[in-house]
Amino acid sequence: MVGDNIRLLRKKYNMTIEELALSLESNYSTIAMYETNKRKPDYNMMDKIANYFNVSVDMLIGRRELIIDKNIDYIKVIKKAESLNISAKELDSLISTISKIKGKE
Repeated sequence: MVGDNIRLLRKKYNMTIEELALSLESNYSTIAMYETNKRKPDYNMMDKIANYFNVSVDMLIGRRELIIDKNIDYIKVIKKAESLNISAKELDSLISTISKIKGKE
Protein backbone atom coordinates (compact mmCIF):
# COMPACT_ATOMS: atom_id res chain seq x y z
CA MET A 1 0.00 0.00 0.00
CA VAL A 2 2.69 2.55 0.98
CA GLY A 3 4.79 1.66 -2.03
CA ASP A 4 1.80 1.93 -4.36
CA ASN A 5 1.05 5.42 -3.04
CA ILE A 6 4.68 6.51 -3.37
CA ARG A 7 4.71 5.32 -6.99
CA LEU A 8 1.35 7.04 -7.65
CA LEU A 9 2.62 10.35 -6.28
CA ARG A 10 5.94 10.12 -8.14
CA LYS A 11 4.19 9.40 -11.43
CA LYS A 12 1.62 12.14 -10.87
CA TYR A 13 4.52 14.62 -10.81
CA ASN A 14 6.27 12.97 -13.76
CA MET A 15 9.34 12.21 -11.69
CA THR A 16 11.79 9.40 -12.19
CA ILE A 17 12.85 7.21 -9.31
CA GLU A 18 16.28 8.87 -9.55
CA GLU A 19 14.77 12.36 -9.21
CA LEU A 20 12.71 11.36 -6.20
CA ALA A 21 15.67 9.63 -4.58
CA LEU A 22 17.81 12.74 -5.05
CA SER A 23 15.09 15.01 -3.63
CA LEU A 24 14.72 12.74 -0.59
CA GLU A 25 18.49 12.32 -0.16
CA SER A 26 18.10 8.60 -0.73
CA ASN A 27 19.11 6.25 -3.53
CA TYR A 28 17.44 4.58 -6.49
CA SER A 29 17.37 1.05 -5.07
CA THR A 30 15.77 2.15 -1.80
CA ILE A 31 12.97 4.06 -3.54
CA ALA A 32 12.48 1.20 -6.02
CA MET A 33 12.14 -1.27 -3.13
CA TYR A 34 9.59 1.02 -1.45
CA GLU A 35 7.56 1.24 -4.66
CA THR A 36 7.52 -2.53 -5.14
CA ASN A 37 6.63 -3.05 -1.47
CA LYS A 38 9.79 -5.08 -0.90
CA ARG A 39 10.86 -2.65 1.79
CA LYS A 40 8.93 -0.23 3.98
CA PRO A 41 10.19 3.26 4.72
CA ASP A 42 10.89 4.01 8.37
CA TYR A 43 8.86 6.72 10.11
CA ASN A 44 11.37 9.49 9.34
CA MET A 45 11.39 8.62 5.64
CA MET A 46 7.58 8.35 5.52
CA ASP A 47 7.38 11.78 7.10
CA LYS A 48 9.90 13.12 4.59
CA ILE A 49 7.96 11.63 1.65
CA ALA A 50 4.62 12.89 2.97
CA ASN A 51 6.02 16.39 3.47
CA TYR A 52 7.64 16.40 0.05
CA PHE A 53 4.37 15.56 -1.70
CA ASN A 54 2.24 17.59 0.73
CA VAL A 55 0.10 14.66 1.89
CA SER A 56 -0.42 13.27 5.37
CA VAL A 57 1.36 10.15 6.59
CA ASP A 58 -2.13 8.68 7.11
CA MET A 59 -2.82 9.18 3.42
CA LEU A 60 0.56 7.77 2.48
CA ILE A 61 0.02 4.56 4.46
CA GLY A 62 -3.57 4.19 3.28
CA ARG A 63 -5.51 4.99 6.45
CA ARG A 64 -7.16 7.90 4.69
CA GLU A 65 -7.93 8.32 1.03
CA LEU A 66 -5.01 9.74 -0.91
CA ILE A 67 -6.23 13.06 -2.27
CA ILE A 68 -4.23 14.80 -4.95
CA ASP A 69 -5.45 18.15 -6.21
CA LYS A 70 -4.51 17.98 -9.88
CA ASN A 71 -4.79 21.77 -10.16
CA ILE A 72 -1.92 22.37 -7.75
CA ASP A 73 1.69 21.54 -8.49
CA TYR A 74 2.77 20.95 -4.90
CA ILE A 75 6.39 20.35 -5.85
CA LYS A 76 6.65 23.79 -7.47
CA VAL A 77 4.99 25.38 -4.44
CA ILE A 78 7.41 23.64 -2.05
CA LYS A 79 10.46 24.52 -4.14
CA LYS A 80 9.34 28.16 -4.41
CA ALA A 81 8.80 28.31 -0.64
CA GLU A 82 12.26 26.84 -0.10
CA SER A 83 13.80 29.42 -2.45
CA LEU A 84 12.12 32.16 -0.38
CA ASN A 85 13.35 30.58 2.88
CA ILE A 86 9.79 29.87 4.02
CA SER A 87 9.77 27.05 6.56
CA ALA A 88 7.43 24.07 6.29
CA LYS A 89 5.55 25.35 9.34
CA GLU A 90 5.12 28.80 7.80
CA LEU A 91 4.01 27.29 4.49
CA ASP A 92 1.47 25.10 6.28
CA SER A 93 0.14 28.16 8.09
CA LEU A 94 -0.15 30.10 4.82
CA ILE A 95 -1.98 27.25 3.11
CA SER A 96 -4.34 26.90 6.07
CA THR A 97 -5.09 30.63 6.02
CA ILE A 98 -5.73 30.63 2.27
CA SER A 99 -8.03 27.61 2.61
CA LYS A 100 -10.03 29.38 5.31
CA ILE A 101 -10.35 32.52 3.20
CA LYS A 102 -11.46 30.53 0.15
CA GLY A 103 -14.01 28.69 2.28
CA LYS A 104 -15.61 32.00 3.28
CA GLU A 105 -15.98 33.32 -0.28
